[in-house]
Formats: sequence, C-alpha cells, structure tokens
Amino acid sequence: FEPWTNAMEQIGGHMAQDQMLRWIRTAASGGRISRSNRMRLARAGIDDQMIEAIAREQAHWTDEGLMFANTANWSSPRAARAFHAAVVSSVHNMILRGGAGDLPIFMQKEWPSLMMQYMTFPFTAVNRMLVQGLQARDITQIQGTLMMVTLGSFVGASKGYLRGEDPTEWSEYKWLMEGVDRSGMLGIYNAGLNMARWGATMAGVSDSMPTRYMERSFAFGGPTTGQVAHAYQAAGALIEGDVEKAGEKTMRLMPFVNNTLHARQILERMAE
Repeated sequence: FEPWTNAMEQIGGHMAQDQMLRWIRTAASGGRISRSNRMRLARAGIDDQMIEAIAREQAHWTDEGLMFANTANWSSPRAARAFHAAVVSSVHNMILRGGAGDLPIFMQKEWPSLMMQYMTFPFTAVNRMLVQGLQARDITQIQGTLMMVTLGSFVGASKGYLRGEDPTEWSEYKWLMEGVDRSGMLGIYNAGLNMARWGATMAGVSDSMPTRYMERSFAFGGPTTGQVAHAYQAAGALIEGDVEKAGEKTMRLMPFVNNTLHARQILERMAE
C-alpha cells in the first residue's frame, strides 16, 4: 500500500497548498474568509501575521489551474517553514498514516506488537477520525462521516454481489452496519461491533451477519491467525471428503495469492 499512500499524499499536498494559498490571498487582500477556514489556517500554524508574510512572498498570484507556493524562491525561511508545516499537517489529516502518538505504549513491546500487528490503522482511525472528529463538532465532520458510511455501504454491497448475494434484499440495519464497518471509522471498536453482530445472528436476534471473516475483523495476531484458520479448515474439509473446499483453503495458504493481481482468480480457474 505504500506507493498508493504516497500518491494520495502527493495529491492531497497539492490540494491543501492550492486551498490555503487561495484563503491567504483573500484574507491578505481584505476579503472575507469563513470562520472555519480561518480556524483551519490557525490550527495549521498560520496566524494573521503569517498570512501577511506568506502573501508578501507570493508576488504573482494566478487563477490558472492549481496554485503552487514555490517556496524555494521565498526570501523568508520562517514563512517557508510555516507553510511547509501547514501543508504536511493538512495532508496528515486527509491521509491516515499511523504515528508514535497514535499507538498505545504496550504496542512498542515485542510480544504485544506481534499480537496486535495490523492494528496500527484501527488505532490511528480512532485517534484521528473518531476522537478528533467528536471534539471538532462541525458540519464538515458530519458530512465526512456520512460520506464514509455511504461509500462503505456500497463497498459492502459490491462485495456481497460478487459473493452471489442480493443486496436489494438487505435490511436498512444491515446496510447501515455494513457502511459503518467498511468505513473503518470505528477503528478498534469494529472488532466489538462485529462480534456483537455475530452473537446476535447466532442467537436469532438479528439477520445482520458481518460479511468480513472473524479473524480479519478481530485482527489479533495479524495474518497468522487467518493462516491457522485456513489450515484448520482445509484439514477438516479433507477429513470430511470435501476435496473442493480443501483445495480452496490450501490455495489460500500459498504466499501472494490474496495480494498479487489476479493470482487468486487464475488459480481458481485452474482448479475448475
């Protein structure tokens, strides 16, 4: 995922740069920018004094396409550093990349970090999206949350359709739960949510069985847990005489099958 993350950060950096320069130009020329946008500049380290300093450095404003700061030609290193920091801060708010401050202390030790591998993103999501979003309490956070849940619902429906399900028969509750789960905004709490859904479905209280595998949602032990589960299921299917299922689970034990483009589909077609 590293190349994709880097690409999205590059795009996010250009977007943040263009947006902040337009706000700064408007504010420096005596125009009016909204209170929320001014607060975003302030949170990124650009106060009224820095707005004037950056505006002086941008001698030639243009409305053609994206605006670029070109800080290499700025005469004020302080203004350049402040603008760099503001862009980086904005990108980190757009693209989640876990840092030391997002992870609990116990994950810095060897065995806990091994058991909690692949949980960096869920912890980061709780810290960056859930906690900070609840503290912000503005309309953009609500819009972002609704968009994430909506996109998550469509992802869940698309994967359900590929599995042979009919998403049009899903209840409103299942659509909502799929959206919340697939959005990832609940982070580590998704594990508890999915366990509760499994329990409710098994008890006959609900029909909203989570579509993700339990070991993937729970995520303790990382991919090792899934591999152990596949080996156990392959052995059980072989004992029962279900050669097709045993072959499928054995195939998933092979390296790169789930992460290499089309490798899994090719092997499944070969098995058929």
